[in-house]
Amino acid sequence: AFARWFPLPYYHLRRAMQKLSEHDTDIKPPFEGSVYPAACANLGPRTCCRWHHDINNYPGIPCWILALGDFNYKLGGHLVLPQLKIYIEFPPGASFLLSSAGLKHGNTPIQAGEKRYSFTQYCPGRLLSYVAYGFKLGRDFSEAEKAAMDEAAGESWRQQLARFSTPASLPRDRRWVRRQEKKEARGLV
Repeated sequence: AFARWFPLPYYHLRRAMQKLSEHDTDIKPPFEGSVYPAACANLGPRTCCRWHHDINNYPGIPCWILALGDFNYKLGGHLVLPQLKIYIEFPPGASFLLSSAGLKHGNTPIQAGEKRYSFTQYCPGRLLSYVAYGFKLGRDFSEAEKAAMDEAAGESWRQQLARFSTPASLPRDRRWVRRQEKKEARGLV
């Protein structure tokens, strides 16, 4: 779902994680088949998150949230996006992609006797900064140096926002990623 609906952020993260694993071969994703560098399981048994921003996550990479458990999703467990003033039914087994750093989010409580868990995959923002800064920490550079390196690596706010597809650009963005992946396979990138 991530690659299909967010092709440019997916490709950006995949390339950054590829660079990171080439730099340090001991670094691996939490599990095979995932491009995300981090994951978290909330084991409840009545997982409910208050409205919040995940300020340490990378805003330009949507996190992936999976709802699990045994609860009546019509009565509780809704995904809440208060800035957009919407509640979304979020049944067990459903997943949702959102910029957890950019959008305040949470969920509603479930009914007594029900169980709700969640599993989330995400990207810490400082990890991509570490890659952009040549595998050095941000504290090693001035603000001006960091801004220049962010811009060069495609990490500025403007560049992060530009990677989010619109309905009109989504087919074009998918084609671009497929072309890049074909070039990579031929060793041209």
